[in-house]
Amino acid sequence: VATMQGIVITNDIAVSDMANLHHPVRHFLGRELRAGRLPLWLPDVYTGYPIQAEGMMGTFYPPNLLLFGLLPPLPALNLSVLWPFFVAAFATYALARKLGASLWPSLVAAVAYSLGGYYIVHLKHVPIVHTACWIPLVWLVIELGLGGKRRYLLLAGLIWAIQWLAGSPQLAYYSVGAGLAYYLGRAIQTRQVRKTAPVMVIALLLSFGLAAVQIWPTAELTGYSERAGGVGFDFASSFGYKLESLKTFLYPYANGDPGTASYQILGLFWEDYAYIGLLPLFAGLLGGLWLARRSGLARLLLLIAGVTFLLGLGELTPIFRLAYTWVPGMDLFRFPQRLQAVMTLCLALAAALSLTRFQDWLAQTAVWKNWSARISL
Repeated sequence: VATMQGIVITNDIAVSDMANLHHPVRHFLGRELRAGRLPLWLPDVYTGYPIQAEGMMGTFYPPNLLLFGLLPPLPALNLSVLWPFFVAAFATYALARKLGASLWPSLVAAVAYSLGGYYIVHLKHVPIVHTACWIPLVWLVIELGLGGKRRYLLLAGLIWAIQWLAGSPQLAYYSVGAGLAYYLGRAIQTRQVRKTAPVMVIALLLSFGLAAVQIWPTAELTGYSERAGGVGFDFASSFGYKLESLKTFLYPYANGDPGTASYQILGLFWEDYAYIGLLPLFAGLLGGLWLARRSGLARLLLLIAGVTFLLGLGELTPIFRLAYTWVPGMDLFRFPQRLQAVMTLCLALAAALSLTRFQDWLAQTAVWKNWSARISL
């Protein structure tokens, strides 16, 4: 992909979403942009289709306008596959550093999150990756805003708008919800709710205003679909998380490899899979629990990780049914496992903080001091 010798076509139930949808519509996007036309209507499907309202093409998503408006389809597609990894990595690294993690633990968090299983298996779902990669950047600007420069909180609204335009309303919705939860937790911890809440309300309204060009027509088109007024609980929880998939946090192919047709359970590998490596997993869970005794930040990260994990279990836990019934918007989507984008970020950040604490403790031990002295000699 990086050398432009091929494109990503991963296996799926019916060939691949990349082959069936994401690549063709982006080819159309580039063709229309280079012809000087606004790609609102696709004449090549049935008697025509409001492709911009459908949303997954990402008509007004700035990176799509840049790449597909300037480059031929295949290089544009490959670059659009690659760059979200860098956004996720650098944003996670910067966020971990801002939260107090040292250099190497921050790098561990950045690599674990950006190259984790969630991003790899969702490569064929281009809008999901394009939306999820901005989540750590939202949290970073929230930290900057709570650090004394409240205007930075407005950037959260700008990033949320970019996510709404990326083509995955579900991940944008999850990002807004998780971002508000993170903001509220951190604002309470820093005692800045009163000072910053009005700015966050403006940021939220700003996000919807800037993305209305996509949200409004998508909502109108949804009104003509089976999702008008929400979907039934059975649909929302269909293809839900399988408990056997918990083993893939320890070993990716514990239930078989879908690439070789050896996957053994009645679930979707690419929806349940979120491997981040053993070091980040145990450092995030066990180290995070150890830190949580004295760190409000660690408690918040583990709380968000726990809630998103439980919601991701779908019908296996009553918390998902409660959210489906009472939280506006939760009845519009299926595959709640996609909340693992938030859960894995929390674990990666908790790992960075606990590894930093371990690194500090190790630096004070006699063995480390002696070893460092020998290295210096």
